[in-house]
Amino acid sequence: MVRFLSEAWLDEMAAAVRAVSEPTRADGGVPPLVVRQQVTGGPDGDIAYDLCLDDDGVTLRRPASGIADVVFEQDHETARRLAQGETHPQIELTAGRLRISGAANRLTAWRPMLDEMDEAMTDLRAVTTW
Repeated sequence: MVRFLSEAWLDEMAAAVRAVSEPTRADGGVPPLVVRQQVTGGPDGDIAYDLCLDDDGVTLRRPASGIADVVFEQDHETARRLAQGETHPQIELTAGRLRISGAANRLTAWRPMLDEMDEAMTDLRAVTTW
């Protein structure tokens, strides 16, 4: 078992997302995308990491560095509820517990890879202590 957002959990997440690969798009490709997750108020303090998506797959970079295309900011409890599927991002957005900045419209082009990444996290969720 690994505790949500601990260093061990982030190591497991990095391994899970490395397995994600989406074929190169027929439209000639889409520019790479960096999605930053910023989580405040956790047991280990604030956490920030980047998910870097490109035609080769997904990599997790920590600590977060450089410029992110899209940034998701939330507190630890909101992040936990989202990760467990207890709530929906739209609910958290409208309640002000989830903030998105940057070029969120760029997420659409990466939807297949983001969906595949969510599926890859299934095994990790099963061994996570929340």
